[in-house]
Amino acid sequence: MSISKRARLPLLSGWTNRRRSLADAYRRALPDTVRPVREHDTGHVYHLFVVRSADRDALQAHLRVSGVDTLIHYPVPLPNQPAFATIARGDCPVAARTAGEILSLPLHPRLTNADIARVSAAIGAFQGFIGSHLAERLLEQGHEVAVLDNLSTGSIDNITHLKGQAGFAYTIDSVTNESLLAELIDRSDVVFHLAAAVGVKLIVEQPVHTIETNVHGTEVVLKHANKKKKLVFIASTSEVYGKSTEVPFREAADLVLGPSAKHRWAYACSKLIDEFLALAYWKEKQLPVVIVRLFNTVGPRQTGRYGMVLPTFVRQALAGQPITVFGDGTQSRSFTYVGDVVEALVRLSHEPRAIGEVFNIGNMGEVTISDLAERVKQMTGSCSPIHYIPYDQAYETGFEDMPRRVPDITKIRDFVGYEPKVKLDDIIQSVIEHMRAN
Repeated sequence: MSISKRARLPLLSGWTNRRRSLADAYRRALPDTVRPVREHDTGHVYHLFVVRSADRDALQAHLRVSGVDTLIHYPVPLPNQPAFATIARGDCPVAARTAGEILSLPLHPRLTNADIARVSAAIGAFQGFIGSHLAERLLEQGHEVAVLDNLSTGSIDNITHLKGQAGFAYTIDSVTNESLLAELIDRSDVVFHLAAAVGVKLIVEQPVHTIETNVHGTEVVLKHANKKKKLVFIASTSEVYGKSTEVPFREAADLVLGPSAKHRWAYACSKLIDEFLALAYWKEKQLPVVIVRLFNTVGPRQTGRYGMVLPTFVRQALAGQPITVFGDGTQSRSFTYVGDVVEALVRLSHEPRAIGEVFNIGNMGEVTISDLAERVKQMTGSCSPIHYIPYDQAYETGFEDMPRRVPDITKIRDFVGYEPKVKLDDIIQSVIEHMRAN
C-alpha cells in the first residue's frame, strides 16, 4: 500500500469503532517490548503511537526492510513525520511529551487485520539468543561473522557489545531473501542455520507461520549452500522426540508425534522435515551437513516472549507477579546453558566425522517445572505466588505436552568430548543477574 504525503483520508462513518478494533488488534499482537502510549485516545486519528525507546532506530530500519515503507506504513520519530506540520501539536499531548521515544504505527480506514498482522510480525528485535552467543565466541577466536536475522524472537541488545568489532557484520533481513542469502553464504565457510519459528505459544497460535518459516527457510539455505558445498549446521529440537517414552532420548530411537489435528506438533514435524531434507542433501548431493537437536537452551539474553519458561519465571518473580506454571507442573525438562551449547557447536564444526550425523546437545539434569518455579522464587527472594493454569486455558483445547525431555549425550561425548559444565542453579542465577541489570 502506497499513500502519498499529500493524501487525505476522510473520516468515515463508524471509524471510531473501527479504530478501536484495530488498536485492540495491535495491542494483542505487539510484543511485550512495544506498548501503546494510550490504548485508544492519543488524539491522532490515523496513527497508534507506541513507546519503544531502547532500539527505536533499529526497529524503524527493520520495518522499512520488511516493506513497511510509506508514510502510513512505517514509523518515523514524531518530529520528523512529513504530515506532522498539518496536525495541531495540541492534538498529541501524550506523544509530544515523549517525542524522543515515539514511533507511530499505521491506523487508518484502509488498514485490514492482515495488514496489522504483517506490521506486528515485523516488530520484534533481532540477533537471536543462541546466535548472539555463538557470534561472540567465534569473534573471540578470530573468525569473521556475518549475521542475517529478521528481527523476530530476540533482542537488539544481544549484539550491542559486538557492533563495531572487527570482523562482525549484521544484516536485517530474512533467509527468504535469496539473492542476499546466496551472497552471504558465498562469502562464508560455515553456515549455522539457527533461524526458526520457536516457542510453544507462537507454534499454537501461528501454525502456518511455523511450518512455512521452518521448512522454507531451511530449503533455501541448503539450496544455496549446495552450490559451493559449504558446511551447514541445522538447528533442530528435542521436540522431535514427541511422546516417546524411551527416556533419555537417543538420536537413533523411534520418534512418536501426536496427531496432525493437534497444532502443537507442527513445530516438531517441521523440524523433522528440515532434518530429512538436510540428510537428503548429504546423501544425494554430498553437501556437508550436521544436525543438532537442542534441549531447552537457556541463559542471559533469552526472551520469554513466546513461552520460554525460565526467563518468563524470572521476569514474573522479579516483578512480584504470579509465577504461571502451565499444566500441573509435573512435566520435566533438562536445561542447558547457552555457553555449553556454543562450545558443542564449535567443537562439532572442527570434527569431520560429524558430517551427516545427528547429535543431541543438552544436559542430563532433570527438573520438574513446578520445582523450577520454586527454585526461581527462592533464588530471587520473591513473594510471588505460584499459579497453575490448565493447558486448555494456556494454549488450546486438547493441548498435548511432552511429559519428559531428557537427552542421551553419549554420542556427542564420544565424538567431541562434550560435557555440559554449568549447573541449573548457576544458570538460573545468570538469568536473574542479567534481568536485574537490564
